[in-house]
Amino acid sequence: MNYNSVALSGLPCSGKTSLCDELVLALRLDWQTHSIGGLFRERYKFWRGENLSRENIKFEEYWAKHVKDEDIREVNNEAGELLKKGKMILDSRYAAVNAKDINSTLLIFLTCSLETRINRSLLKYRDKSPDEICSILLEREQDECRRGQELYGNLFGGEYDYRDPEFYHLVLNTDAGKLSIDEEVKLILSALA
Repeated sequence: MNYNSVALSGLPCSGKTSLCDELVLALRLDWQTHSIGGLFRERYKFWRGENLSRENIKFEEYWAKHVKDEDIREVNNEAGELLKKGKMILDSRYAAVNAKDINSTLLIFLTCSLETRINRSLLKYRDKSPDEICSILLEREQDECRRGQELYGNLFGGEYDYRDPEFYHLVLNTDAGKLSIDEEVKLILSALA
C-alpha cells in the first residue's frame, strides 16, 4: 500500500509530538505537520483577538468553557481535509476518524506505560506530584475515550475507542528500552515506502 500521509494517535504523553517532529526531519521537510491541539490553539488566538476583554483567559480555561462538541467535529473534519491533500503528518487523538475513508493515510498508534508517561509529564506539571499527574493522565484518557465514543461511535458501527489497535496499521510502544525514536522513524518510513 502506498501512503501519502501519516496520522498519529496515542495515549496522553506517549510521544506523538516528538515523533511528529522527527518524522518531519526524516522526510526532509517535504511534508507539513499539523496537530489537532495546534488547530485549536489557532482558534483560541482568534477568539482572544475578538474578545479583548478576556485576554487573560488561558487556553485550558478557553477549552473547558468554550469548546463544544461541534467545534471538535469541525476541527477534526478540517484535519481530514488536510490529510486528503497528502504529504501531511497529523498529530491527533482521533486519527482513525480524521483518516476515515482515506486509504492513503498510514494510521499509527503510540502506546506507553503509565509510569513512563508520568515521568515524561513531570516537567509539564512541575507543581504536581506523580500521583496527581497519574490522576490527570487517567482522567484525560477516560474523558477522551468517552468523548470519542459520543462524537464518533456511529461512524464505526456504534463502537469507537481510539485506543483499539484494530483502527491502526502500526502500533508502537514508546517506552524507554523498546525502540529508539530513530528506530520508530525507520519503521514508519519503511511502511511509507
